[in-house]
Amino acid sequence: MGSVSQQYSGTASGINNAITRISNVLANAIFGALAVMLFSMALQARLRDADLSGTSRQAVMAQAVNLGNAAVPKEIDNTAKEKIERYYHESFIEAYKKIMLISAGLAFIGACMSLLFIQNKTAHQPDKP
Repeated sequence: MGSVSQQYSGTASGINNAITRISNVLANAIFGALAVMLFSMALQARLRDADLSGTSRQAVMAQAVNLGNAAVPKEIDNTAKEKIERYYHESFIEAYKKIMLISAGLAFIGACMSLLFIQNKTAHQPDKP
């Protein structure tokens, strides 16, 4: 708020608040969709090695939208059930790890941008006697 004159501080505060809220909503939507996509890709890669029929494979993949709450479909036999649960767990961890790496990268870029472009001009003015 110190970057604008006193008469515009209310407007600047409102704009700052609106941008913050909009960016939070967009980030949740984008990262949520990205998480489902990454989870699905990781799960699909793991299912290539699984000995499942086409319909069973589709039923397992249909649970990908549930991410960490994905449940093994009832038509899967007990021998494959543990393997599918492990695939769900590993795929979720892999997707979450990638989302966190992307978030960390964006936070780092944001920090670099703030160091480069945000300047407090009042802090650099010499004191007047």
